[in-house]
Amino acid sequence: MGAFVAPMREHFVGEIRSTLLVLLAAVGFVLLIACANIANLLLARATIRRREIAIRTALGAGRLEIVRQLLTENLLLALCGGTVGLLISLWSLRFLEKLVPSGISGLASLSVDIRVLSFTLAISLLTGVICGLVPAFQALRVDLHHVLKQGGARAAAGGRGLQRALVVSEVALAFVLTVGASLMIQTLARVRGIDTGFRTDHILSVRMAPPGRKYRDAAKRTAFYDGILRRVTALPGVVSAGFSNGVPIAFKGWVDGFTIEGQPTLGGNTITNANYRVVTPDYLRTLAVPLRQGRTIDSHDSADALPVVLINEAMKRKFWPNESPLGKRFRFGSAEPWISIVGVVGDVRQAGLDTAPRAELYLPATQRPDLANWLAVRTQGDPGHLAAAVREAIRAVDPDSPIADVRSMEDILDREVFPRHVNTLLLAVFAALALLLASIGVYGVLAYVVSQRTQEIGIRMALGASPAEVLQSVLGQGVALGAAGVGIGVVAALGVTRALSKLLFGVTPTDPATFVLVAAVLLAVAAAASYIPALKAMRVDPIAALREE
Repeated sequence: MGAFVAPMREHFVGEIRSTLLVLLAAVGFVLLIACANIANLLLARATIRRREIAIRTALGAGRLEIVRQLLTENLLLALCGGTVGLLISLWSLRFLEKLVPSGISGLASLSVDIRVLSFTLAISLLTGVICGLVPAFQALRVDLHHVLKQGGARAAAGGRGLQRALVVSEVALAFVLTVGASLMIQTLARVRGIDTGFRTDHILSVRMAPPGRKYRDAAKRTAFYDGILRRVTALPGVVSAGFSNGVPIAFKGWVDGFTIEGQPTLGGNTITNANYRVVTPDYLRTLAVPLRQGRTIDSHDSADALPVVLINEAMKRKFWPNESPLGKRFRFGSAEPWISIVGVVGDVRQAGLDTAPRAELYLPATQRPDLANWLAVRTQGDPGHLAAAVREAIRAVDPDSPIADVRSMEDILDREVFPRHVNTLLLAVFAALALLLASIGVYGVLAYVVSQRTQEIGIRMALGASPAEVLQSVLGQGVALGAAGVGIGVVAALGVTRALSKLLFGVTPTDPATFVLVAAVLLAVAAAASYIPALKAMRVDPIAALREE
């Protein structure tokens, strides 16, 4: 046997750290896409203002003054955007609070404080500076003589290569984010569809904390169980009830080692052990855990009877793969009595929906000193309606027994999948936002290109190019930008999605179907974003275009 040592901080935040990092990366991707969009717009605006800047430079304005003016404009825009985003975040927190199941207070305690405000201000200013520097410096790289002589659209031409590079990067980032969201959605769907091994509907679980010293005597423990079960099962609407030392999911289980009769003790790193549950006769029937072989635990398995045990199918496969385990015996220690296997039951996902069932055994509560302090009650209707009556039945038997938690099994399952649900929802929102921003980027660049190429398109149409050919040309540019972004995104996603492997279930980080579907969606988005500029280009009047300038 060995020990596992870990810092207490790891115990509390280790499981959610990877999730928070993924969400932080998603936020960063959306921020980068937004920055690329803003930089594209500012770049187009600075390119169009080249003539204005050239005139101001010719009249004596210094480069530092022009850069300062452009950066000031960008910072004002960034602060306005940050303020609007902060207001939206306040609404988002209220929305997230409504998604939190009762009893989970982690998100409910979140609020916008001075740290959040300071971070928002810093990010807004940093975004304004980063997005404004490149357009500002590009606007200064002007040939005064050329710009003042040409003017108009020709003077405004330029910077298209950088704009297209930014759009390609947007599409690539959107591809990675959308693939990650798609994988998480598939994971949530598969977790929700898992066979838990028991019926989760119409089950009320009650956790108690009766003092162990009060029920050390086996007879007192049995009287405690029987008294509560008689009163609870007599309630109208109750089908059955049973005790255990833990209900599935809410209590992951205890582990104990044992020695199998007639089998050599395993050496090295192999340990003969299993999870174990202490149950009363009707507990498994209450949860509708199927009996596969032999018999179940019943009222004849008293403290004076021969020790018996039920095992699950996973334990049978592990220790008796090619023979029937019925009648086989094992014991927990050399001084403990041999326990006979009398039945095999179905596997139950005790430790979590995404955790495979492991070897597990069920011991009669009357034959074990461990106190079974969880009560499971199957009801005909809504289990919540019987919560108060069940509490009163427990207090009638032992008024001093604290009742720690009363929940339906469906509530327990909701809490189990809640982190995945929220993570998937947030990633899906970020992915949708990324797709929207990427489509805006493609549209913006093509709209700008079409506006700058109006005269060229007019000449082509005057020389015989048909509107359909012009439409196809502009659409082709948009799809080409999307295809380039998808190509880069595939390479990036192959590496990035591996970080999601610990959060996935039932799907691989490099699932081909997901990659193909997301690529098709992004190409469709690029084509749709290109359609309006393509229609505008197709409707260019050659005569009007040739008269310009």
